[in-house]
Amino acid sequence: MKLRSGQKEVLSRLLEVGVTRSAELLGKMSRTKWSVVASSVSEIPVVRLLTWFQRDGGRYLGARFISHDPLSLRFLVIFPDRSSKAVTASVTRPYAGKMRDFPDIVRSTIGEVSNILAQGIVGAVADEFGAKVIFSSPEVNDGTKTNLFAGVLGDYDARKDMLMMAQIDMCSEDLTAECSVIMIAGVESLQRLLAN
Repeated sequence: MKLRSGQKEVLSRLLEVGVTRSAELLGKMSRTKWSVVASSVSEIPVVRLLTWFQRDGGRYLGARFISHDPLSLRFLVIFPDRSSKAVTASVTRPYAGKMRDFPDIVRSTIGEVSNILAQGIVGAVADEFGAKVIFSSPEVNDGTKTNLFAGVLGDYDARKDMLMMAQIDMCSEDLTAECSVIMIAGVESLQRLLAN
């Protein structure tokens, strides 16, 4: 099931708005200015994405979120190992003394940064259509892209769901990092929102 061209354009625009909001929140949290840019926003068939991911044997951290009502949505943010460490160092630098003994700081930080990205993007969609979308708490795992992606596929049905992916580039004064955002949405619930 697919969105119409105009609906995809609206969704892509709102994704970019949400990413911009996320940069502002990350800046407040880390006390530095961030530039966060979404590129390559596109709808991709699951089989093609799985094929790409299977060719990549690298290690990644992924944070998964789910919402059900009014929007059926599964959301995954995937950071390469190098980027997850760079983002953690940048975000935690102002609190380094207090967080020195914090257990699994990289996983916790990536969960929070992913939450900011997810809330920024979904918040932009919710604000545009006057909806309230509530995500589950982030579930952070490590593994290959294929394994992390399998965790959000669940009961994916190509007749009812659509998949969009965006590449996100993140920069601050001492950071260059990247991540991928994958969004699987129930098309009927999305169309109901977009119809407003």
